[in-house]
This record gives sequence, structure tokens and C-alpha cells, in this order.
Amino acid sequence: MNWLKRYVSAVKTYLPNKLKEDIGNELYSSLQDQCDEQSEQLGRSLTDEEVQLILLERGHPMSVAASYQPGRTLVSAELFPVYLQVLKWVFLIIFIVQSSGTLLDLFDQTAPSYVGASIQLVGNLFEAGLQGFAWVTISFYLIGETMSRKAFIKGWHPRQLPNVTHSGEQISLFESAVELIFQLLFIGFINQLFGPYDHGEPARLTIHVSEQLLSLLPWINVVMALSVLFSLSKLMAPYWTRRKIIADWLIYAISFVLLITMFQLNNPIDVYWGAQDNTNLFKTVFPDNWWQNFIFILGFIFLVDIGFKIRKFRQLT
Repeated sequence: MNWLKRYVSAVKTYLPNKLKEDIGNELYSSLQDQCDEQSEQLGRSLTDEEVQLILLERGHPMSVAASYQPGRTLVSAELFPVYLQVLKWVFLIIFIVQSSGTLLDLFDQTAPSYVGASIQLVGNLFEAGLQGFAWVTISFYLIGETMSRKAFIKGWHPRQLPNVTHSGEQISLFESAVELIFQLLFIGFINQLFGPYDHGEPARLTIHVSEQLLSLLPWINVVMALSVLFSLSKLMAPYWTRRKIIADWLIYAISFVLLITMFQLNNPIDVYWGAQDNTNLFKTVFPDNWWQNFIFILGFIFLVDIGFKIRKFRQLT
């Protein structure tokens, strides 16, 4: 039954990858047996409304997914799948931020100590990770204590289930979170790189950006903002739909116009090593047409992803 497949697919969204297939098959068989038993009692096939009532009795897909995992005491069972995902994202953000900070500190040292930096990084990761774990756990514990299970799934109905018929149409929550984190970091990076900022002390690494590339910064921010909103939509509803794919294509269309404009620029970035007041300022020499090759690689990656989306669109059709 299509309703059963849609329900099982929604439950699998909140399960670890190693458990998805086994639990999905087990849950589908259980629901199928229940439907067959009720159909035999009635002497006819079940209507869509009757199948939906069976699913409604089973509960929200997130609650069902939580029931298949070991019992937890830190947070409520209903919130545990989301709690686990958020915890992974927080750890990933902490790792990226701390590692980036350590690398930047090394660039700013005349005689960098890689061993000392590694030890400091491990200590910073442990301290920040412990704090992140504490804050996330406390937040979800308070939410679980103040929000009952009934209130958490209030208003849910099987009619809201996505129409998923292929396993490839599910979107990994973790992959969407990683994508969102890198998008946010990239927005911060390019705005710091392109915009005016003060190093405080003379910088050993200086990046000069041409006026032509600087003029494209607002459009780059627009594309990145649309990408962030799209990633958020994938986190809120982790499944592919034709509407999502069309929205993704529209973002790619704007991105290609921007890439074509950037392709016409002639080496818009120069990198200099050495302090600003140093007479031996060294300019990094890039290969000829390196910028055009870089833009071409980006365009090729976009085209490959568009090809995958075309296949998904056909599957949904």
C-alpha cells in the first residue's frame, strides 16, 4: 500500500543509516499484517481513510523511530532523533571553527609550533565540545519536560506524509546540515575577504580582490542566501519533491549567470606573502588562466548535480 510505504519512509528518515533497512522492513511487515487482518475481518479492502487511522494509531514517525532505539534518560524519547542530529551538527561546527582558528594562528606566527598547536587544538575541542554537549542536552531536557508527547505531535495526520516511492528521494539530515554549515561559513569568509577589514597588525598573508569581482559581491550573497534557505527547507522536510528540484534548478540558473560573468574576469585575485611594511613582499604567481579553470570546475560540478536532479525528477514523475 502506498500509504504504508510513505509512512515507513518517513520513519526511516529519523533512523541511523545502519538501522534504516532492517527496521523499515520490520515496520512495513507489521503494518501490512495489521491491515490484512482488519481487511479480513471486514471482508473487503481497506479505504485510504481506514489505513490512515491505523497509521495515526501508530503515532508520529519521529516517535516511532525513537521507540526502535535504546532507551535514553537525558532527553525524552520523542525528541531523541532530533537531539542526536543537532548534537552532530554542533560538534561539526565546533570542529570547523576551532580548526580554522588554529590554522589562522599558525599563519600569523613567525616560528609556528605545530606540535603545540595540535595539543592546544585537542584541548580546545574537548572544552568546546563538552560545553556544546551540555547546552544542547540541557535545552532538549527542558523542552522534553515542558512539552508533553501529545503536544509535540499535535495536529499530525498521515495525510501530511510525503509521497515517497524511491529510497533515493530521502534527504540525509546530516548531509543537509553539513551543507548549511559550509554555506554559512562561506558567506562569512567571502564578506570578510571582499569587504574592508583591519588586520590590527601587519598581515603576513594579504589578498587583493579586483573591483570587478567586488562589484559581484551582492549577487554572490543573494545566491548564497537562496542556497541557505533551500538547505533549511531540506532540513525541515527531508525528502525530495518536484517543487524542491525546480527550486534547486532556479538557484543553479542564477548561479550559472554569475559564473559566466566571473569567467570573463582576468585573474581578479592576487595573494601576497610578507608583512605590509616588508620590502620583500612576495606575490604568489598562479598558472595562466587559473581563474577560468576554477570557474569551469565549479560549473562542471553544478552540471553533475543537475544531472542527478534530473534523474530524481523523472523518478518523482
